[in-house]
Amino acid sequence: MPISVEQLVQVGVSHGKAPLDLLERLTVRADAVPGLLAEISALGATEALVLSTCSRSEIYARTPVDPARLIEVLARQTGVSPATVRAVAQERVGAAALEHLLRVTAGLESRVVGEVDIQRQVRTAFREARAAGTVGPLLDRVFPLALRCGDDVRSRTSLGRQGRSLGRRAVDIDVAAVHRASPAVLPEVLIVGSGQMASSATERLNELGLPFRVAARDESYAARLAGPGNVCTLDSLVGGVQRADLLICATSASRPLAATVAISRTRARAGWVR
Repeated sequence: MPISVEQLVQVGVSHGKAPLDLLERLTVRADAVPGLLAEISALGATEALVLSTCSRSEIYARTPVDPARLIEVLARQTGVSPATVRAVAQERVGAAALEHLLRVTAGLESRVVGEVDIQRQVRTAFREARAAGTVGPLLDRVFPLALRCGDDVRSRTSLGRQGRSLGRRAVDIDVAAVHRASPAVLPEVLIVGSGQMASSATERLNELGLPFRVAARDESYAARLAGPGNVCTLDSLVGGVQRADLLICATSASRPLAATVAISRTRARAGWVR
């Protein structure tokens, strides 16, 4: 069968339609991606790729495969009922699926329009699918095309000069809020997480000249971001939260790292702004 873009299928959920708590439940952890790709292949998809970020969880596949079955696979893998996912999911086929992929990779479908993180996330998803052996001639054509499109959008428009990302934007908003409340105070910042979002936040904090500490499961990653002397161990996380004027959580941990009640009490004692 000749390769055609009409064989491209996309299904998934995103921040545009799904509530945040559901998006969090539908996040596909990196260690679960190979199993999910194998399950999609078992449905008859000749190629498959999973893109899962804090703003979207999507499956790209090559027919023959029923989009409704892909939604069921995503729901089952993440422990959410198919009916719940179906209510907020979107399906695209052919040119519509390709156009969506191009817009996503360029950052035009992001919470922060033009964000840079999504292009790295698409590239990582492509590499993971290739490593799993689920990339064939169709995905090997459309994903490099999408990445080149993202480069073009950022190099030929003003979006590329903004350095936009959710992590950087979170820093700007929250630092401004702390300064409004206490203009003379140099805020003590704690970042929980060591992935791409946390990295973007630390880059912005370095640009602003603000000190910060990082807490992460892998303390070596935390040290890379903050320096060896600025690591907050998970065992001392509650104490780190109590010391902080600003807390930025950017982790994909599958279990709570700090109880809500502990953070709420800390907010009350410290008079946090946010």
